[in-house]
Amino acid sequence: MKMITLLQTRRNRIACRLAVLTIGLFTLLQTADAGFSGRHQPENFLESVPGSFEGGTGVWNLGPLGVFGFANGTPYMDSRQFLVREVLPGTLADGRLRQHDVILGVLAPDGWEERVEANPGDFMPNFYILRSIAYAIEEAEKQGGTLKLKVWRPETEEVPVPDGISGAIDTPKSWSVRKEPVNANEIEVEIPIPARGAFSKTSPWNCPRASEMIEQLAGTIMARGLPDGRGHASQSITAALDALGLLATGEEKYLPLVRDYARAVAGFYEGSHILDNPKNTGSTWTLAYENLFLAEYYLATGDKEVLPGFTDLSMQLAMGRSAVGTFSHGLVQVDLFGLYGPASSYGAMNQCSITANMSLALARKAGLDKKEIDDAVEIGAEFLRWFVDKGTIAYGDNPPWMDHESNGVNSQAAVFFDIIGDRHSADYFTRMTLASARIRTQGHTGHYFNTLWGPPGAARGGPAAAHAFMDLTRWYQILEQRVDGSAAFNGPGRYGNWSTAGVHLLHLCLPRQQLHITGKGGNSMAPLSQEALKKSIDNGRFVRLDSKRSTVSGMSVPELLAELGSANAYVRHKVAGELGRRDENVVNELLAMLKGPDRYARYGALLALKETGRISDEAMDEMLRILREEKDITLRRYASGALGSVRGARGLEKVMPAMLQLVIDYKTGDSVTPENYLEDKLNGMIADSAFSIVYGDNIWRANENSFEGVDRDLLYPALRSMLVNPVQAGPGRAITIINRFLDEEEQAKFLGAIYLAVKNPPPSSNSVQYRVQGTSMLARRHIKEAMPLAYGMMMEPTHGRFWRIPLGMEALGYFGKAAAPHFEDMQKMYEQFIEGRRPREVQRMEAVWQKVLENKDKEFELKSIQPYLDAM
Repeated sequence: MKMITLLQTRRNRIACRLAVLTIGLFTLLQTADAGFSGRHQPENFLESVPGSFEGGTGVWNLGPLGVFGFANGTPYMDSRQFLVREVLPGTLADGRLRQHDVILGVLAPDGWEERVEANPGDFMPNFYILRSIAYAIEEAEKQGGTLKLKVWRPETEEVPVPDGISGAIDTPKSWSVRKEPVNANEIEVEIPIPARGAFSKTSPWNCPRASEMIEQLAGTIMARGLPDGRGHASQSITAALDALGLLATGEEKYLPLVRDYARAVAGFYEGSHILDNPKNTGSTWTLAYENLFLAEYYLATGDKEVLPGFTDLSMQLAMGRSAVGTFSHGLVQVDLFGLYGPASSYGAMNQCSITANMSLALARKAGLDKKEIDDAVEIGAEFLRWFVDKGTIAYGDNPPWMDHESNGVNSQAAVFFDIIGDRHSADYFTRMTLASARIRTQGHTGHYFNTLWGPPGAARGGPAAAHAFMDLTRWYQILEQRVDGSAAFNGPGRYGNWSTAGVHLLHLCLPRQQLHITGKGGNSMAPLSQEALKKSIDNGRFVRLDSKRSTVSGMSVPELLAELGSANAYVRHKVAGELGRRDENVVNELLAMLKGPDRYARYGALLALKETGRISDEAMDEMLRILREEKDITLRRYASGALGSVRGARGLEKVMPAMLQLVIDYKTGDSVTPENYLEDKLNGMIADSAFSIVYGDNIWRANENSFEGVDRDLLYPALRSMLVNPVQAGPGRAITIINRFLDEEEQAKFLGAIYLAVKNPPPSSNSVQYRVQGTSMLARRHIKEAMPLAYGMMMEPTHGRFWRIPLGMEALGYFGKAAAPHFEDMQKMYEQFIEGRRPREVQRMEAVWQKVLENKDKEFELKSIQPYLDAM
């Protein structure tokens, strides 16, 4: 037997095997920290208790042990310790572990530590201390055994329970604190674990243990029922997922409860319409997950009673999208922007957007033959296709993120594209999902949706892919078990105690294929071969947060060039970045790859040419040819990015004019369509890359005279083309350039187009910044049509409102006495704003208000926008 601790990275594993039972605590900590020099140091629980200890945020449950507490360190990177906050009475750990114990490691048989080792070169394990505990529990549960822990135990004393403290179940009757000065001992703690059987080698396929868990989890949902409280996201989302979990079992005994819930949900939405004060437009999340459930329920049962409500909810979503198929926290504000405008003025949020579009794709499968639904699915798919082969789907309408996953969106996209039959896109996102297996416990505001969608996304690659993924993530499933047989969210984030019983049922019931999100109807893509599966998972070694021990830093130049042709966009990105840090000149090799037949190698070559900064004239000519002649959107996107890195005379005299001419020649449509969306998006990027030749990587740090030498015969029509581009990047960047780099006389040439762009903002943008710039440009010139724009911006009852209040008020201040009808509202807004805001925000608002008061009684000559519109 030996100690499994966070020391066992590959560098020191041999030494650890010989010394771990005798090593002193001081040496242990020093050695553990040495491996992470120069990076974030995890909190040391032996020295301090986290500030969240009393509040209980970020708490982890240790599965069936009945223990709750905190893991130190950075998520999925370097956790070494577990601090016990609470031990539930009567549980396995009661009387064995206690509050303030710090678990340092797990004792296990020889060789077992391989379960918690990463792939060769993967130096950032996924919550290592938690995985060690979870896999030790799994081992002990196979036949019944003993969990043996190395524990640091300080002396404590009882104190009155602080106000506001709550435990995992009830308010604790007592509370302990460490005695000062701290006096502690290292001890071994043994916890008996009852036998539950082993997971099969193909689990959840042909796995009695999985079948037992299905019965247990479903039983807990049946016992508590399915709440259908309207308007409360945690009830609505978890209830919908618990109901989906029961439906995924395919067992008749659960149908009565599921049917009653389905009819209650459908009844709530029956008769609602987005044009008639629709119900519950405040939460796209709720609408999306409930519609997903109704779609699967109707497809499974054909229950006609839910059809009217299901149809109305689907239509509400289909008509509540933005023009590019995205959603935000709420549906589009029809009264402000009409149908298919910006969603709640916050912009695209892809996590809930994909759920909504997936539900509509299933509504279409269910026979809802509506043009609005068809259009929503098609444009939503085009929006997501922009990310294929380029990286990870971003938070919203942003450039692709460089990671293998972000809050479950890649996994969701794999399911969505599989449902609509897009094999290539489904294959890409499936492989990205598999590469992310060791970093699933991270996500915006918590990893609830990341863990939800992982196994269904991986399963698109076939049973072997699903099993491999779930084997790597089972540690998390084990820790989410509660002592009563249920499951609830585990770890940091805002989803504390959200039920995950339905989530785990969806995963465990993948072999049953009772739902389309669990594979009903078969996959559009062929199962991955063993070689492709292994490669996809091994790509996880190209981890985020690289350091000196990174995978790429240890590779030779020939090895890097070989990986540059990877089908994984994140791998290409990491390899290209490493080539950019090397001294070797590989421009000839890259040019040969660029002219070769392998499209992934061509993508990688363009990335590397950009990163190395060694773009030859021949390479530059080839990139310009690609932009003019090639059809591959991704290839042209990479070529555009690489050309945007060219600086100096070559960039200004050859590259920029050629790229601006492409922008001028492109004719966008009057509105966003699935047929034109990707080209609109690319055109905006070509323009942005062209202009970056002048202002570099950060437009806000550029010299105000940067555009002095740019040919106005190209600059003006290119800016006009950007202003009418119906997607986000174009108008926003054009207004920024006009506002920052052109003089007053030049700006006047664009005021009509700026007015239209601000009045009718692009559909998926977080449009505050450029709307403010555009409105301010108009207001400074006292153009009267800017007043309703500024007032509307200030009064919009939508997400992010507090940012717009001072900015809209500032614009109104330019109108002096003419803004008198709005003064009372402005004063109320000012008084409300300065209460409770941060000092910096209050100071900003006070400065704005002072300017408003200075101009309050001044009269300015107002102008009309019409002459500028006539001059367009």
